[in-house]
Amino acid sequence: MSTRREREREAHRREILEAAGRVFARKGFAGATMDEIAQEAEFSKAALYLYFKNKEDLFLSLIHEKLDSLGKKLREVASADVPPDVKIENLVRVHL
Repeated sequence: MSTRREREREAHRREILEAAGRVFARKGFAGATMDEIAQEAEFSKAALYLYFKNKEDLFLSLIHEKLDSLGKKLREVASADVPPDVKIENLVRVHL
């Protein structure tokens, strides 16, 4: 069981990742700055560095989270008890 502090830390980490996703989507990796991500997340720049070493670490964490989420959804669809054609259609929908 996680403590309240651990839950809050994870919630803050997720907020930062969501904000980073928006900034990276608008500006790209090269154009995004930690200052912009901090502003978008409504955290101080220093707070970002409590969660991530640098912009690269933040970006890789975001990609890792997105790939984990996609993998989970694909496994759920792949294990469904439906005809193969429906399964393939559902896999394509999840991927897109």
